[in-house]
Amino acid sequence: MPGYLVGGKITSGIEVEVGPMPEYEPAQKIRTSGDPELIKDAARLLLAAKRPIVIAGNGIILSAANDEFKEFIELLGIPFLTTPGGRGIFSENHSLA
Repeated sequence: MPGYLVGGKITSGIEVEVGPMPEYEPAQKIRTSGDPELIKDAARLLLAAKRPIVIAGNGIILSAANDEFKEFIELLGIPFLTTPGGRGIFSENHSLA
């Protein structure tokens, strides 16, 4: 910040004291994929479920995971429905839809 903006008088005449600036800390890295342990836990819960159903939405479209989603539900035989944002993932005339 330019020195003339830090401390001193503001146009209204109020004195402003500015302390030392905090040390720079880089932003934390963001996980770009799921936590492997949480994915394993979710898979165990899904396989143990008596009547599972998948609600699929816009995330599948944004991830370009249509083929993976189809493979997943067909492999496990899990019925699915889509949110309005997930329409068109694949045919809703599918036997599991």
